[in-house]
Amino acid sequence: MRLIAAAVVAFISACASIPSPSVSTLPDGKSAILNSPLVWSTGGETIVVPRGFYTDYASVPFPFKMLLPSQGRYSRAAIVHDYLYWTQACTRKQADAILLRGMRESGVDALVADAVYGGVRLGGWWAWKTNRKERASHLPKVVPPDNIRAAAEVNDFNKYRKTFTAFDPADTDAAGSAPGYCSLGSSITLPVVTGEATDPVD
Repeated sequence: MRLIAAAVVAFISACASIPSPSVSTLPDGKSAILNSPLVWSTGGETIVVPRGFYTDYASVPFPFKMLLPSQGRYSRAAIVHDYLYWTQACTRKQADAILLRGMRESGVDALVADAVYGGVRLGGWWAWKTNRKERASHLPKVVPPDNIRAAAEVNDFNKYRKTFTAFDPADTDAAGSAPGYCSLGSSITLPVVTGEATDPVD
């Protein structure tokens, strides 16, 4: 009986849902800044989205983004996905699979989760390439702690972030070998996506 109980606890620990983040929503109502780190531990790995990270859920293409409201359990996986698309420490395919895993573990309806996953496989390459260009131009997406309150009140974040281009701790995640959490995207069963584009960005 103790062995069974231990196995159940281990299983639950390995499949932990993404915690609810503390965010400040910007005036546009469509984007937000993390007030504290978003820490998701699952499958023996931990992903930490840093405090101050700006998310506009843009890594999930429209109209699939409409299936993930900007608040609640649906948005948690999208924030992690935005972060993975920004750092690009994992491959795009791994990031998309981690999005699916996060949605499943957060209790998102299976049909919705599969539809959103199909959407990012078909159209996520645009956000991936855009982020790559922005990183090459040293445009940050992590707001310095002292600027978070002010940043949450701006109407044009793209203009505002040019004032702190030297600050972006997320840059460290893209250096060197891929983080261990990238393997989370290689250990789940994925739905078949019909018409998935063959693109230089996998």
